[in-house]
Amino acid sequence: MAGEADIPKLAGSWREGNEQAADQLHRRYWERLYRLVDEQLDRRLRKRVSPEDILQSAFGSFFRRTGEGQYQIDDSGHLWNLLKTITLNKLRKQADRHRAAKRDVGREQSLTQRVSEEEILARGPSPEDAAIFLDELEALAAELSAREQQIVQLCLQGESVATIAETLGCSRWTVRRALRRAEQRLRQRAEGELS
Repeated sequence: MAGEADIPKLAGSWREGNEQAADQLHRRYWERLYRLVDEQLDRRLRKRVSPEDILQSAFGSFFRRTGEGQYQIDDSGHLWNLLKTITLNKLRKQADRHRAAKRDVGREQSLTQRVSEEEILARGPSPEDAAIFLDELEALAAELSAREQQIVQLCLQGESVATIAETLGCSRWTVRRALRRAEQRLRQRAEGELS
């Protein structure tokens, strides 16, 4: 392991392309920086970013910029302060990124806090949703044949494909084809409204 006086030499050696020097610098400071990040990293943010992620980014920036000659390392204290500053800046940037409006970790809810599907279905549609659905259904029905309208109506009443086929005296294939056609029409209407 390098001594305190060897730090500037190791940094210079890395700048000249010595991978072992980079490895020694990495090993020397990784644990201290890991503890620093581990203490600072918010528990909610840990679900998305690990201390290792932050340190890899920090060391990557340090080695790239050192290789480009942007940093002059005079002693181990200077190097520690530089690595600490780079690491804390990386941590702050990740925290800001994950607190931005759409990514905000504060908006996340655990699965136990979410409303269950059963609760949503038990509420039923609002009067506005029901009216929109009926309007869409009427517009769709106008595009279907009388037979297809019957098939869709029975399907919406909860009848199975086999029961619909038996009731209307047609094959299951005919029922499936009619339902697929209705679904395609509905998708086309939705895409037309979205564009």
